[in-house]
Amino acid sequence: MSAKPTPGPWRVIHFRGSIADDFAVYTDGLENDHLVVGEFTGHPRTRLANARLVAAAPDLLEAAEQALDGLRAGGMAGEIMTLEAMDALADAVKKARGQP
Repeated sequence: MSAKPTPGPWRVIHFRGSIADDFAVYTDGLENDHLVVGEFTGHPRTRLANARLVAAAPDLLEAAEQALDGLRAGGMAGEIMTLEAMDALADAVKKARGQP
């Protein structure tokens, strides 16, 4: 039996840490309880970007699986990658980058 990740969606929240502003990634996917997936307190220039990337992980995984399914169906050329799979992948990348 393989381990399953915490269900998404995951979100970034901002909170005031003991020394500086910090970020956490949480989900409300488990019986309405908020579960912190990770806290990011590192360098000011990277902690928000890292939190966004981690928060996008469930979306990126789902989009990658859809893309793989399309590539497998279309052979090596990947002619059957669906528009839905491409849109899901683009949306997940935007989320990881913090773009609307």
